[in-house]
Amino acid sequence: MRYVSYAAARPRAELPLLLRLISGAIVEENDGIVAVSSAKWGEYRGVLRADHLELIGWSLRWPNPRVGRPFDHLGFWHDTVGEWFGG
Repeated sequence: MRYVSYAAARPRAELPLLLRLISGAIVEENDGIVAVSSAKWGEYRGVLRADHLELIGWSLRWPNPRVGRPFDHLGFWHDTVGEWFGG
């Protein structure tokens, strides 16, 4: 069995207001809810530029291509699953 993990993070200024308020309690790089160090399990693959909600396709901020918003969650999962299954 293979276990891989990814973390997510955005600069605090790019987080939606709700997540910005929550993230103030986390002293390290985070996605608004989860610290990057807490997301590292198994074969750690790195940090995605996304907030916690963008990982499931929600975005509480206006699109901004300059900062990669919204995160392409479907493209990410399509590529990741394709890699696992050789496609």
